Amino acid sequence: MPAPGGYRRQQFLTEEEKANAPKVTPQLLKRILSYLAPYWLQFIAVFVAILVSSVVGLLPPHHHGTHRRPGLGRR
Repeated sequence: MPAPGGYRRQQFLTEEEKANAPKVTPQLLKRILSYLAPYWLQFIAVFVAILVSSVVGLLPPHHHGTHRRPGLGRR
């Protein structure tokens, strides 16, 4: 039966997929993180870059020099 508005909602997972989904256990997480081990330095570098980028993006414009209004040249 169509939902109000004339279209059917799409579900991302079927009931079978939901029933057969793997359970997240500590052993599974350890196995996944073990694949990351050879790349730990790159992972840390990317994580720090994301953090720095996020913090800089939150700074008010006058902290990094973009507060000048157009038409007000230097004198």
